Amino acid sequence: MSNVKVEGSGPKAFNQSALKEVVFGMRMSQCDMESHINMIEGYGFKPKFFQARKNPKRYQVDIHEL
Repeated sequence: MSNVKVEGSGPKAFNQSALKEVVFGMRMSQCDMESHINMIEGYGFKPKFFQARKNPKRYQVDIHEL
């Protein structure tokens, strides 16, 4: 990232090993998830990917690994 700022909003530099997990929302399309996964892995990150899913039997959201 060439335009990384130290203060304020915007992109921040951090160690790649610090990104452990990415959780996608339950309404995110499969196409968008794949696009984000490709971009994240394209930058050399190796997190685990999860998606939130509505539990069909209870009033709760479950997180499933992709």
